[in-house]
Amino acid sequence: MIEFIIEKMHDGQLMAMILAAVAAGVTVFTLAMPLLAGPGSIATVMVLMSRGTGILTAVPVVISIVLTFVASYYTLRGAHIVLRALGESGVAILQRLMGLILAAIAVQFIAEGSLQLMKHP
Repeated sequence: MIEFIIEKMHDGQLMAMILAAVAAGVTVFTLAMPLLAGPGSIATVMVLMSRGTGILTAVPVVISIVLTFVASYYTLRGAHIVLRALGESGVAILQRLMGLILAAIAVQFIAEGSLQLMKHP
């Protein structure tokens, strides 16, 4: 299939773009979708829905899901504004800062879990 696409491009443009991307070390990670609708959010909804017995307990959960969807949509929709304001280097700095914060949260979770495990063997 890729050979077919490459043959249809003029002067090997696509192949040149692919080779340039590989040479530059470009990689793709599907990180956004698991963060928006990953195992954590699915488990949270399942726990909250299982605690309730009627429709009145399901309404706040559904409203929360809709509000999260709307907030995520407009946040992702306005990402180009942030990109334009920060520039390429500003976005790179912001990505590294968010990665550092995420790593700190992960270490905190591991530390708290280890302490709980040691308290209750």
